[in-house]
Amino acid sequence: MSIVLVLSGCPAAGKSTFASWLAGHHGFHWIDVEHDVPKMPREFQRVWGETQAHPTPTNIAHWMQQLTWPRVIWDWSFAPGNWPVAEAIKAAGGVLWWFDAPFDVARAKFAERGRGSVEEFDQQMSQICQFTPQLTQVFAPNQLQTLLANGQHLEPTVIYQAMAHTLPSGTTAINNNEGSPIP
Repeated sequence: MSIVLVLSGCPAAGKSTFASWLAGHHGFHWIDVEHDVPKMPREFQRVWGETQAHPTPTNIAHWMQQLTWPRVIWDWSFAPGNWPVAEAIKAAGGVLWWFDAPFDVARAKFAERGRGSVEEFDQQMSQICQFTPQLTQVFAPNQLQTLLANGQHLEPTVIYQAMAHTLPSGTTAINNNEGSPIP
């Protein structure tokens, strides 16, 4: 079964930037849920749809078996109401991380990148705030402030060092074309 690393969190916290880096430096296959799943084979889409409709560890494990890559990073800006899916991914052996950011700084970054309206940001953050207790429970202790108060993102190497211990022991990563074990 694939190692599935799920990145979720505040908009503009750097999830996609880190996922891209991890794919390039450590051999993970990067799946951006919003953009890539609709392009995947119909069977994969069907299994993912069933998984979201009935998020049980068994269904998630079945979905994970459909993945053909040994290491997958799942970049998921999911609606916070989908926390039961995240909970089931965790129960099935997936590794979840929440990327956090100060509200005002993330809002400014979101507006700066120009991929959505500030109103969309506000709406998503309002939903995140409504589900904070559930999200905290599901993602704990894997929560990291990746966008700092000064508007800078943590360097990918710092993020990777913070999360490497959560990946299964003995996992082999590709690091600049050299095989090296993840501690």
